[in-house]
Amino acid sequence: MRAAAAAAAPDIAALNNEFGIPDHVEVFAGLGGLPTVRLMHACGASAEVCLFGGCITSFKQVGRTSELNAMLSYTPTMHAII
Repeated sequence: MRAAAAAAAPDIAALNNEFGIPDHVEVFAGLGGLPTVRLMHACGASAEVCLFGGCITSFKQVGRTSELNAMLSYTPTMHAII
């Protein structure tokens, strides 16, 4: 089953070659090795979108840290908050 999944997985290098734009769009292996696109603006803002389900995994405004990384950080007490 792993061989079939690996064969069906998109080739990240091929995706980057076809859709990548230097300094603006980059395809890379994100969490769990899933293909993820990093969008970068000249002003310094950026976003990362996992191609599996179109999930935004990170976005940064100019001069700030990732907005989602802080929200996605799990702590054992978070279940009580939610």
